[in-house]
Amino acid sequence: MAVKILISAVANAGKTTLTKELENSLVISHDGKKYPFPVPHVMVPSFDSAEELVNITIEKIEAYNKKFDAYPDTIVFDSVSKIFDTIHTNCNEKHTGFKIYSELDKEITAFTSFIENSLIASGMNVVLISHAIYDADTAKYNLVGKGRMGLAA
Repeated sequence: MAVKILISAVANAGKTTLTKELENSLVISHDGKKYPFPVPHVMVPSFDSAEELVNITIEKIEAYNKKFDAYPDTIVFDSVSKIFDTIHTNCNEKHTGFKIYSELDKEITAFTSFIENSLIASGMNVVLISHAIYDADTAKYNLVGKGRMGLAA
């Protein structure tokens, strides 16, 4: 049975470092910095839609299979907070008014459905890495959303 894990922490806490000893894994990196470990990975500096990100992921999974004669056991998305931020920015640039949010919902649904209905359903484990920031007013850590990315960087 496949598992889905969320790793969330403040910037520079070592979230990506947790992936350095993964075996049979593929890291999809959209974190704005170079992935420093020898785990098979792909840098995705930008994408225009969830569909493009999904297609890149599928292409790289197939390339992994061709190279290692097996599919990866685990797919890591580093980081989903930046992925969602990019999706939001793309929707904001392409649409106006309420349509921004209806398209944002469609894009996020497309990405998360791919994770659930393709990766998890095919038996691949999924690790989602996300930034978090500490909120002193509530004494809690919160996942980073649009408008807070600068605080977590």
